[in-house]
Amino acid sequence: MVFFVALICHFIRSAFSEKTKKVCFKKDFFKNHKSMKSLQERIIFPVALGSLSVILIVLIWFAFFGGSGVSEDSSGSLNAAEFELQHTQSDEWTLNQAIVDTSRRIFDENGNWLSFDELLRYASTGEVNLVSELWALRRECPEDLTYEQCNEVIRAFIADHYSGKEVEYLMNLFSSYLKYEITMREFEFSDKLSNAEKYELIKKKRREFFSDNDAQLIFGLEEAEETYRNSLGGFLIDTESLNGEQRVQRYEEFRKNVYGQYYNTVKKRESKYNTYESEMFLKEDELERMSLSDRNNKTKHMREKYFGKDDADRIDTSNKAEERKKRKNKLYKRSLIYFCIGKS
Repeated sequence: MVFFVALICHFIRSAFSEKTKKVCFKKDFFKNHKSMKSLQERIIFPVALGSLSVILIVLIWFAFFGGSGVSEDSSGSLNAAEFELQHTQSDEWTLNQAIVDTSRRIFDENGNWLSFDELLRYASTGEVNLVSELWALRRECPEDLTYEQCNEVIRAFIADHYSGKEVEYLMNLFSSYLKYEITMREFEFSDKLSNAEKYELIKKKRREFFSDNDAQLIFGLEEAEETYRNSLGGFLIDTESLNGEQRVQRYEEFRKNVYGQYYNTVKKRESKYNTYESEMFLKEDELERMSLSDRNNKTKHMREKYFGKDDADRIDTSNKAEERKKRKNKLYKRSLIYFCIGKS
């Protein structure tokens, strides 16, 4: 889904979009650490749509674009014949001017479009999510256009904005994507398969329609996130014996190895707070062995490193207020229990 979206919809948005996944680990992996949930939400949360993402996308596709057929509008809307885009024997695309005009009216009003080279470059690093861009592009089609008509408008846009081999490449990708989309819409998984096994099937299915390079271009970041999700538990176990600084360093090396060409994009999108929470989790064992005073000083230093002194002080004040609230609630519940026991 991904590729044709961005290729066709090559918007330059002031900032490129993002997405996520959740990981569950056995309690013995973490020795009952309080921060297990923190790691899941902070380190793993940016990866949250793994195996299920494809299934959800298929359902969304069915809900919004499941209709077929072409309708005529007496007010002058384009009919089925007007939406035919022909590929001639001379490898040129014959454009119906009505389709071209529609594609320009729908898509050009939003501003700047990426060149072919820019589109491929940004997609290859994960800065452009081609699947998300396709859905954004389809949402620009008027409501009275059917799924097939909207696809023809997208084809017209490609043929109108690119030339030569660029058009041929993008048209072939888009056609392959549509076949993949329909196949995944009808594909059924065995209930006996785990999520990891289902995702492996999805990856194999993709490569029935795309070369490995094209599949990487379209689905590469998503598949890297799935690898990250599945291998994070092993990394945490393997690095249990390291001190905090060593563990943080190994964590970045682990992410570079897993994400590869997408690492810089993942790093750039990561918020300071998530980075801080990840470091806190990785250093948790070390911090727990410190005295209360040393632990507070170390934590304060880490906060100042990420947020500056003023924001670190605000976080500290907020945390202390939260702790007071928790203690107050705990005392209230305890006194309520004693009261109930006394009444009985």
